[in-house]
Formats: sequence, structure tokens, C-alpha cells
Amino acid sequence: MSRPAMILFLVLLAVMEGCCRPQGMLPVNVCVGNIQQVDGFRKLDFKDEELLRVASGQPGRGGLCIGEVFVVGKPLTVYRVWGRSKTNSDKGRWWSLEPPKGNLASWQALNDVCPEWNPADVVSKCELEKDTIVVLGTGQSATCNNGTFPPSPVNQLYIPNHLVVKGQDYVDKCQEISWPDR
Repeated sequence: MSRPAMILFLVLLAVMEGCCRPQGMLPVNVCVGNIQQVDGFRKLDFKDEELLRVASGQPGRGGLCIGEVFVVGKPLTVYRVWGRSKTNSDKGRWWSLEPPKGNLASWQALNDVCPEWNPADVVSKCELEKDTIVVLGTGQSATCNNGTFPPSPVNQLYIPNHLVVKGQDYVDKCQEISWPDR
């Protein structure tokens, strides 16, 4: 099959999937996007299956759809959207390599974050410490109180803050910043 014919076939398949799926059925759970290359990240010499398992999510529950474990080779700026009303949420486990874009609803949809999970009223910019082991990957689907977000191609960063040792953070030099597009 030629490339143009293949593209046409895939477009038609996508249209049929969108228009012909029975009402109320979840979208086909296929991971989308790629794990981006990050300057300063290097693959581990060993497989950290446990950390990858913790960061990975089941369909409808968020987390990562696909992911890879890396070690951070140099300090790196990371961003976190969190809710002030949730105790100790400022240095949680889910981060981004980019500041949030768009309005809150579009950010939640692009990052597979249900509104009931995160009030998302604060944005922090922090420095991720060198030699931290992290998981980077694309978003898993999320079933929320008001609907479902399909898997997302947006890369998310799982930092194991408080996972092994309570009170152990791998980010510092944090400062609150304004939501860029608000």
C-alpha cells in the first residue's frame, strides 16, 4: 500500500472509530506519542522494573501509558501544578519539563489529570537534582467524575519524592510562578 493510501486508510479508520463507537464506551486504549529525548537524561545500565511499574497506570487511572527509566545527569528545571488545599502536595511525584500552557481545562485534558484529583491552583518551578532516577513517558487515560481523558502524547515526569524515604525530595530551589496563560 502506498504512503498516501495508508494515510487515507488511517484517517478513515480514525473517523469511523470516533463516529461509530457505541455511546458510553471508553476510547480504544492505545498509547500515543513518544518518549522525548532530554538533554542530561541517560538510560540506566539496569532495568528498574519496580519504579517503572509504580509510575505506570492502568487504563482509566492515570499514570504513564509508556515510560522509560532515566538517571538525571545534571540539575534540570521542572514544573509542578498542584493544589494548596492538599497537604504536602507541593513536592509530589508528578512533574513536567515544561511550564503549563493554555487554560486549566485544556491542561487537565492534555495531561490526563482529573479535576477531582488536583485543584491545580499553584504552579511551582524547581530544580531536579543530579543523579535522581526518574521515569519519563506519555500519559495513560483517566476516568474522571465528569468523563474520560484518552491517553495523551504529552510527556510527564515521575519523580519518586517520598517513595523510598518519607521526607526525601529530589527537587529543591522551588519557587511559585504564575500560570503562564491565565
